Amino acid sequence: MTKTERLFHIVNYLRVKKSASIEELTDECGVSSRTVYRDVLNLEDMSIVGKGKKGWELNVSRSGGYNMTADEAAIILFSLGTTPLVDLPYFKAKVKNIGLRIQKAFSLGDRDPFSDNVARLENKTGTPAARKSIPASAKHIEAYWKFMNGNRRVKVSVKRPGKRNADSIIAFPEGLGHSGGKWWFELYDRDADKKHRIDVAKVTAVVPFRRK
Repeated sequence: MTKTERLFHIVNYLRVKKSASIEELTDECGVSSRTVYRDVLNLEDMSIVGKGKKGWELNVSRSGGYNMTADEAAIILFSLGTTPLVDLPYFKAKVKNIGLRIQKAFSLGDRDPFSDNVARLENKTGTPAARKSIPASAKHIEAYWKFMNGNRRVKVSVKRPGKRNADSIIAFPEGLGHSGGKWWFELYDRDADKKHRIDVAKVTAVVPFRRK
């Protein structure tokens, strides 16, 4: 069980049992008590769990809410949407339910917090040229992000120097990265066993691939 899986397991266990000792959580996770204690301290640092009279408990169960800002909630929603755990049957429904609860708690259903945060990040770290392309970049990043966990190929159109028409790359989306004020897409072409890393600033469209 990886650390991410343990954290989700501990949170869900406490949600059902209401409280638990380190010894009980150690038996559940199948690792050393020192490892579980570090995991619990990580969750405590994030204000997710706290020490109660009967053991460790979820803070949400005591306060009835989430101890985070709307921007932090938007980032967590993005993280939940891109975690590999959504591909596992055990976690799929749980991750979706957590996302819906956070969305409802912060009234995020009627706005687009992901694109807002992309634009804010580009404004702070991007070059003047990158800042001009914020609306398009945010649109392409969000489309790519939504396809990442769909296990289907996408068609990414890319501008090439000296060419009027964009080239198309058809592959499976694998990752989304950000560094030095730039975003990039990582794709994998299974047929050719080839990986692509594409600068989002050069992307003109991201759409699902449909065979003719």
